[in-house]
Amino acid sequence: MRALACFFISLFLGMATAHAGEIRLGVVGPMTGGSAAFGEQIKRGAQLAVDDINAQGGLLGQKIELYVQDDACDPKQARNVAAKMVNEKIGVVFGHWCTAASMAASEVYGEEGVLHMEVGALASELTQRGIPTVFRVSATDKAFARAIGRYVVQHNPQGKIAVVTDKPAVTKALTKYMQEFLATTPNKVVTVEEISGGDKDFSSIIDRLKNLKPDAIICSCYTLEAGLLARQLHEKGLNVFYYGWDTFNSPDFLNIVGKDNTGKIISVDYAHPPQSTLYQQFYKEMKKRNWPIETQTALTYAAVKIYADAVKATNSFEVPKIAEILRSQSFKTVLGDVRFEKNGDRINPAFSTYQWVDGTLKETGRIVQ
Repeated sequence: MRALACFFISLFLGMATAHAGEIRLGVVGPMTGGSAAFGEQIKRGAQLAVDDINAQGGLLGQKIELYVQDDACDPKQARNVAAKMVNEKIGVVFGHWCTAASMAASEVYGEEGVLHMEVGALASELTQRGIPTVFRVSATDKAFARAIGRYVVQHNPQGKIAVVTDKPAVTKALTKYMQEFLATTPNKVVTVEEISGGDKDFSSIIDRLKNLKPDAIICSCYTLEAGLLARQLHEKGLNVFYYGWDTFNSPDFLNIVGKDNTGKIISVDYAHPPQSTLYQQFYKEMKKRNWPIETQTALTYAAVKIYADAVKATNSFEVPKIAEILRSQSFKTVLGDVRFEKNGDRINPAFSTYQWVDGTLKETGRIVQ
């Protein structure tokens, strides 16, 4: 009840903070720690979008600056950062990436009427708690899992599937929803192997996989462990297709696996519409800055541009007015057209497959829904 009351109070008070003619937008992610690469992507995407908007005169005639904070993927720190955003009177925050951090911070934002544009967290629960200020530009875990499962089934009809997962909540949820999807197909899941963050030797798992002879392996794992497992599978001669998600798309993954060992490694990630003018402009600017085209960069860039379009449509920084527009309109972005459900989830995000080819990540095809 208090969250809803604060939301309507923010009709008058909720706005991006103006300081000497500038609007401050909050940007939060894991800027330090093992997931800092994703925080850097978020920061880059926000900065590029802000630079574009400022070059065109700013937002409602005011220049934008970023207020960047580090949550280190820690729920307690994320909650503290969210409180800091409130104290600084920041009206919109882009982040946090880690599911646990996003869940903790979004409660604070909801209580205080701060708009939360999520660009990474996949947990379905994030938008199932009745918080009216949360909008997710990223997909849900269910959507991601079904996209991966659908592609694997299409290319391994009636095949035997092995699943490897690590312990964070988001990867376990992906595994759960993939298992549910695969249970509706002729394919058989022959094993689900659990690993832990920091594991380096997967010999015992690989021995079991060799005995089971799967046609494909799905790895719902973070970058380091996914890369080490892929390399050891290759070294031990288990030459089967190896599927995963955007954690495969980091240069760190490629460095671990080796560019000559990626022939059967396929990731599923958001589709890019390279034929669109918006994407071509985005691509050109990224290359000019010598920044790689990475998932969270594109998502955050799109999120900031969506927010700017909503502000222009309402001619206001008032959060409820912006939220109403976000729920009622479609937005043209580097990701294609983006629309939101009433609960704030993105409607039908498009997915593609990606492969490392001669050391370069290539988009190899759209996944048929």
